[in-house]
Amino acid sequence: MYKFFKNSTILRFALIHTIAYILSLLGCFLTYMGYWRTIFVVQTVDFNILSHTMPLKLSSLLLQKSDEELKKTINSNYGLFRIVVTDCNVTIQDCPNEKILYYSSRSFEKKPETHILQNHPYDLLKDPPPIFTESKYPKLFLDKREKTGKNNLGNIIGRVYYIRGKQPTFQDEYIQFIKNPIRLGFRATNYFQTTILFLMLGFSIWLILEYQIKKSQREIKYEKQKYQFLKAQIELDRINTLNETFSYVIETEFSSTVSNNLQKLDGTIKAIIGIISRLKTDTNNIIHDIQKAPLLLETDNLNIFLDFMGLNEENVNILDPNLLNLLIEVYESFKVISQVVEELREVTDLEEGTMVIQEELQKLKDNLPPPITKRTHIEFELIEDPLRIKCNPWRFRSIIRNVLYNSSAALNKHSRKIKNLNFKPKVSVKCYSENNIAIIE
Repeated sequence: MYKFFKNSTILRFALIHTIAYILSLLGCFLTYMGYWRTIFVVQTVDFNILSHTMPLKLSSLLLQKSDEELKKTINSNYGLFRIVVTDCNVTIQDCPNEKILYYSSRSFEKKPETHILQNHPYDLLKDPPPIFTESKYPKLFLDKREKTGKNNLGNIIGRVYYIRGKQPTFQDEYIQFIKNPIRLGFRATNYFQTTILFLMLGFSIWLILEYQIKKSQREIKYEKQKYQFLKAQIELDRINTLNETFSYVIETEFSSTVSNNLQKLDGTIKAIIGIISRLKTDTNNIIHDIQKAPLLLETDNLNIFLDFMGLNEENVNILDPNLLNLLIEVYESFKVISQVVEELREVTDLEEGTMVIQEELQKLKDNLPPPITKRTHIEFELIEDPLRIKCNPWRFRSIIRNVLYNSSAALNKHSRKIKNLNFKPKVSVKCYSENNIAIIE
């Protein structure tokens, strides 16, 4: 990542300006905090002034039932904060049956609910109108009022609540700045100036950084070229020295060494040819011994095999079924061994020859191991016209047999996975030709 950053002007430009923009957001946030802190202080001063004047005037207007003047009075703040007049006539904080009589319409789009009045400062309206201030803010930055210790005599005829303007979150205000900056007034100007300032600062840093990087790259390139030149000079001197040394060694020792190695190679090749010939002879001897072994019975007939074992139809019927099944499995094993011996004979003769595909496939079909044919149905579809190819029959059958074994194993694995008793695995082998090409599918 550092290497990519070092070699990419675009990445450096994007990263530096991204950091500059993030820092501009921090600057805008400080502007946002300063503005709303000032609003808080101004509203605190306003609430203090209203606490000294509003209860007297509103009480008088409420007693005189001067609704029009009362509405003008509570709307005189241009909607910077909210004023609500209620009919509550108790001194305790909670007033469950309180009803709102008047509210500053410039601050509320519709008549507010009484629950918004909870935990907001208020002054009592009395008959006769109060003269003394009963509560005030002791400091500018405090949001809690304190009692002055003075009480006005008279009956309570209502309350006047002072509700601060709702402060938006920085996220909401910044989104508003992006969508409609005119509504934010001078704050939008501050946000814009802050953003431009940091982006210009980021651009200046990027220019300085690019200049330093280019200068450093030029110096590195010059030093690298100088180093490469010196390295090449040293290498050239070394090659000249080695050339002189090798010329002498080649003239004195190379000819005799090559001659000796050629003699050793000739002896090794002759030894390998002897090993291959001896391996072929040993394999043929093993095949001969297996074929002459008394256990190998050259027959495809089960009855002949049983007769060879000293059994006939009468004593076969009285045999235990498990023993009979075991004998049949032995017979099938003999057939497989005979087939393996036949294949082994072909392995010893690796020369290719012309063969008919249908004959080799039929031979393969007739000699498939019983475990494969029992668990998977394998059918062969062969055309009548003989297809002749040049290859080794053992290799041909080995490839086809391998595909059949893998297909059968995959089908049985799938059968166990789906647990469907009606699923019957089947493999189809087709043989045909297209454009003088023999195809086995």
